[in-house]
Amino acid sequence: MHVGDVQVIFTMKLDFDSDTSAPLIRSYGAGVIAVGDRTLDRPFVIVGSSIDLEILPARPADLTAEHLRRLADLGADILIIGTGSRQMFLRAELTVPLLEKGIGLEAMDTAAACRCYNVLVAENRAVAAAFYMMDS
Repeated sequence: MHVGDVQVIFTMKLDFDSDTSAPLIRSYGAGVIAVGDRTLDRPFVIVGSSIDLEILPARPADLTAEHLRRLADLGADILIIGTGSRQMFLRAELTVPLLEKGIGLEAMDTAAACRCYNVLVAENRAVAAAFYMMDS
């Protein structure tokens, strides 16, 4: 951009916090997701440096409002749900606990959720993610 005889250059610095304690997703594929130094083969929730293998039911179709209430209590501002090989939208009545706490929710296929989670962690965002495995 030129202002008179002076050229003005705008720049934007993207400052990612590389010291975050949240592990990143290293890889994902049919039936497995590698998180930090662990390889997981069943549904899990990750928030900060904690991985919980007990919160989620076996299938995303079995999620209830109580599951979402427990996820809402994790202290994140954003919840991502990776629903497996295909995107599955949650029934509106299930999302009430998240809406009541002002928590954003995105449900997407697991591959997209893995990528989105890594970006949000790199931005040092308060994110929780629930992952279901992809089919082979």
